[in-house]
Amino acid sequence: MASFTYGNPTEIWFGRGRVRETGKAARSLGKRCLLVTGPVSVARQPQIDAVTSSLRAAGLAVAHFDGVVPNPTTESITAGAGVAREHKADVVVGLGGGSSMDSAKAIAVESTHEGSAWDYLFFKKPPTEKTLPVIAVTTTSGTGSQVTQVAVMTHTATRTKSAIYNERVFPRIAIVDPDLMLSVPHAVTASTGFDAFAHAFEAFIHVSGSPYADLMALEAMRLVRAALPRALEDGRDPQAREQMAWADTLAGLCIAHAGVTLPHGIGMTISGFCPHVMHGQSLAVTYPEFTRFTWRSAPAKFAAMGRILDPSLASVGEGEAAERSCLAMDAFLKQVDMWISFEKLRVSQEELVAIADHSQVLPDYKNNPRVATRDEIYQMLMASYRR
Repeated sequence: MASFTYGNPTEIWFGRGRVRETGKAARSLGKRCLLVTGPVSVARQPQIDAVTSSLRAAGLAVAHFDGVVPNPTTESITAGAGVAREHKADVVVGLGGGSSMDSAKAIAVESTHEGSAWDYLFFKKPPTEKTLPVIAVTTTSGTGSQVTQVAVMTHTATRTKSAIYNERVFPRIAIVDPDLMLSVPHAVTASTGFDAFAHAFEAFIHVSGSPYADLMALEAMRLVRAALPRALEDGRDPQAREQMAWADTLAGLCIAHAGVTLPHGIGMTISGFCPHVMHGQSLAVTYPEFTRFTWRSAPAKFAAMGRILDPSLASVGEGEAAERSCLAMDAFLKQVDMWISFEKLRVSQEELVAIADHSQVLPDYKNNPRVATRDEIYQMLMASYRR
């Protein structure tokens, strides 16, 4: 058994109705709160009202930045940081999916440091202790951002997507209330749900994983396999939403420890060039080719994944189960409405050339059991153009 160290500093407040405790959580960290969300809408308003009421009831002065955009940009982060400075915020609450939570983390850095959040990417200088404390209140089940040290953003001018990766942006408290997910639309449920599966599986096969992370990854994959189809069939199924919320949190804990592999490096590049593509879609579109490219390099783990998706594979040998896991993944993608192509996502073949050229900027591809060259990535992309 390999040596490993595991730790996560985020307190997890899990359970239905716990959004009402946001004020209590924030009051333990500060007095002046910046609430970070996407634009106010009919769907978001009840959630925003619930959090704002809780914060104010706890005695906090609240400012609201509602300028989060999907695949957050450096411009939106700078705008939010300006509101934080003006309000003199000493705690940031991110309410929403991964975009809101990642934005909250990046704002917590930029509002207290020189320059922009982009100056503090994982390969640049690290943020300091001046980083504001963050509370993450997740409203989707997929990104895992509520328990990770990652804040993803896109530099619009260069169409480059990258991330802060530092322990100082771990949320101090994650509030995971499955009731907040009951109104998530079908397409978002599918995309974020598959993202949760991908986080768990990629941490599971990661070359620097551990037995501890493997336990969580296996449970997360089992939960997504069982609960995601039910959540898609009936978005207001409380048990399915609860199981997906827990699967997402487990998968987030996995990637906080191990990280992700080839599909995420490619997916980040896809959504950097094509911001209309949801993150889960950017993963699902290449997964059929990724599994066929990789399974021979990690047969035991692909066999375990295949047997979760298709229990009939329990009766065959490891090698056969590993190979047939590719077909099991295909079937699962179809079942959860994530069997897609670049053509359907409105990504041109010309853009695939640029995506291939930039897909090794992030180091995730190096964590895959089989490391892909640029040309091999391009072949996977082109094979995913039309299905």
